[in-house]
Amino acid sequence: MPRALDHAALVEQIWPTIEPIMPRTPLGSDLSRARTKRFLEAILWLVDADGDWDSLPEDYGERTAIYQRFNRWSRKGTWERVFKLLNSQERFPYQYDGKRITNLHCCHENGLRLSRRIYRRHRRIRLTQ
Repeated sequence: MPRALDHAALVEQIWPTIEPIMPRTPLGSDLSRARTKRFLEAILWLVDADGDWDSLPEDYGERTAIYQRFNRWSRKGTWERVFKLLNSQERFPYQYDGKRITNLHCCHENGLRLSRRIYRRHRRIRLTQ
């Protein structure tokens, strides 16, 4: 079970910094922003739960959709861009090392890992550029 951390407040705090680099959706509306914020909350919750997808509360949304979006962001380099911005801020408690998202202030070592297939593809793309 994840630590008691207010993921919603954290997402609200970082939103002004990361909003300009968020992937655009056809909706482009407040609904789209709200869904993206909720998705980010779910991912932070999962990191604190050591990547336990089965325990993700239903109020974050459908697990399959969250998983697919997480992987899509991984393939497109969105996580890399987001964490490049956020890690420049001293107090952001999460980091991304190209393979996993981890909580710097938590005892879990695994964090939320990219699937091997996505990581290999991502690494291959990065090496050839």
